[in-house]
Amino acid sequence: STWGKPSKKIVVYDLNGEKVVSDVYCEIIRNDERKYNDDSDIKCFLMIYDEIGRFKFKQYRIASTQEDFVFEYEKIEKNEVIEFGNSILIFDYKSQEIKLLDCQKVENTLYTRTCEQIRLKISYSYYKSSTSYNQPSGTYIFKPDGQKKDYSKTLFNTVQYGDNSVFISTYKEDLVSTIIIDGKYHSKITLETHLYELYTQDGVGKEVVVNFESDIKNEQQFYTDDNGLLMMKRTINEREDYELSNSEMASGNYYPVQSCIYIQDSEKNKRMVVMNDRAQGGSSQKEGEVELMIHRRNFMDDKRGMGEDLDEKDPKTGKGIEVHTTHYVIFEKATDNHETQRRQQLLTDNPLFTQLLRSENKGVQVSSAVVSDLNEFRVFENLNKNLNEWAKIYMRICLLYTSDAADDLLCVDLGGRRIIKKKKQ
Repeated sequence: STWGKPSKKIVVYDLNGEKVVSDVYCEIIRNDERKYNDDSDIKCFLMIYDEIGRFKFKQYRIASTQEDFVFEYEKIEKNEVIEFGNSILIFDYKSQEIKLLDCQKVENTLYTRTCEQIRLKISYSYYKSSTSYNQPSGTYIFKPDGQKKDYSKTLFNTVQYGDNSVFISTYKEDLVSTIIIDGKYHSKITLETHLYELYTQDGVGKEVVVNFESDIKNEQQFYTDDNGLLMMKRTINEREDYELSNSEMASGNYYPVQSCIYIQDSEKNKRMVVMNDRAQGGSSQKEGEVELMIHRRNFMDDKRGMGEDLDEKDPKTGKGIEVHTTHYVIFEKATDNHETQRRQQLLTDNPLFTQLLRSENKGVQVSSAVVSDLNEFRVFENLNKNLNEWAKIYMRICLLYTSDAADDLLCVDLGGRRIIKKKKQ
């Protein structure tokens, strides 16, 4: 749930009056000059840590205390070291790399600990959209002009400490990213990205990707899900049924990612899983790295039937649209049975309905239900008629790739790719 800056501190209770673990973290909003100042607006997010089973319904009481809410954060100007019980988080200020040491104390010793290290660096890049007359990049076709480049200048980093989690935010000229380290589940890292209007004043169309870099040796192989079901093995510049002649390194190795993409090192028994909250194009073109496309904006028709460029505008502001997206990074053993992955996929794919109702002298009640069948929408049909004007209903629907647009070997169709199995003679 999100709102402006609260005036008082927030506390969450269940219906039995027991306090529920929650955190409030905030994001500084960029001004019209692409800067973040002390007088900039602030948007805050309430996170409630609880388990809601399928087809279950829970209520909470969100109340304000007498204590004023203070947006507290520290600017990171040196390496940050944070301890979580038996684990240690190190944020490298210069390289922007995260090192998470999951440590176990050795028996019969006072200070010796064995630590398993997780290394992760998150960055943002863009591909320049091709304007080639023969085949430009556009609505259906991703065809870059050259290699990807760094996207947006980093201005500063901050850290916020919650009751359960740590929030590390990177403020760039054109986006804000927040890495959330859960105090309980250290091996799952959440990335929230707020991507502002793509900067196109230079006249260059851009295809923006988020990169997840690790120390995993995947030897040019990666796995993507087939519409959320089977995991399909992919190898750079190879196809299972024919010999590929590929002149487009980037787009020729892009695949639809409905829910998951991962790389693994079987020799060291390590796997990095990246899960998204919506269908995106993805690949692994660099050793130990996964990339997912999160936004596109260009100015040419790709000659695939749309007859228009890809330049979506916000109807309220007239500016290019902004994107808010969430990714989950899971580190596990290569021999694991994907249970953590499938559990997160279940949470993401089942729409979460949140109803906010004002309650006299009891703060605000939040009612949540997980619904996995579209037929159950009728239960919520009349909710908005009974809510106060300020109340909101949040809904997430799973998007599937269904397009039958043509597949081109020299570029990738981000609208969807039909897999045609050829019979071997």
